[in-house]
Amino acid sequence: MASRFNLYMTEINEQTAWVEVEMRFSDKAANTNYPEVYNVNIAIREADRDGLPKVNELVILEAYEYTIINALEQDGHSLCAGRVTMGGVRQLFFYTNPLSVDPGKKIADMWGDTPAFETRITGRESDPDWAYYFDFLLPSNEERMQMLSRQRIEQLKTEGDTLLSPRPIVHTVTFHTSKQSEAFRDSMTKLRFSIEDHYVDEKTGDYVVEICRDDRPDYDTIGDVTASLTELAQSFEGTYRGWQTIAIFA
Repeated sequence: MASRFNLYMTEINEQTAWVEVEMRFSDKAANTNYPEVYNVNIAIREADRDGLPKVNELVILEAYEYTIINALEQDGHSLCAGRVTMGGVRQLFFYTNPLSVDPGKKIADMWGDTPAFETRITGRESDPDWAYYFDFLLPSNEERMQMLSRQRIEQLKTEGDTLLSPRPIVHTVTFHTSKQSEAFRDSMTKLRFSIEDHYVDEKTGDYVVEICRDDRPDYDTIGDVTASLTELAQSFEGTYRGWQTIAIFA
């Protein structure tokens, strides 16, 4: 089942967490038709040592929760803005209006007293500014980059790429001044990157640097490289913007 959410991993209260967010709301103002937020908490039956669902459990869990999401969003009663998985619990975040159908009753009508997972509704409260969504669910710049990397890797896998073969991967970094750009470029040779291009973006005025190195585009390798480049770019007061590469077929 294709997910409607975009995933990034983080730590919340020193626990590993999957945060998955519905990004279609991210460039809009808070939806005043849905000024209240509540959570649907689903207890994971088979979790790993990090409190995340095991693979077989995840398939069943997602089918169960999408049934809930579809039911609660029916007729526009609620909007599911995202979900957080940590500590053996999957938490769905819904926005709703004061006149909407009681979500607990709706779930009870579907499953009765024997739902596939222990499920409870918590935290219904006023949130007209969608603070939970904008301040908690939405990713930071670094987390957003992780999300975009995951999307690109999944696209390569969809195209039939095994991700095992190293290939040229081009990374883009931007700076506010030519001095910052030059200092960053000088530091790249020690890390075995070549300078693909550097120029001034006519629209933004930013100094753009494109660097290249052969690497595998798997999660671990890309995660390590992008984290290092993000930190290095920040040390020169720049911003890491992402990467691109080609698919290689076996």
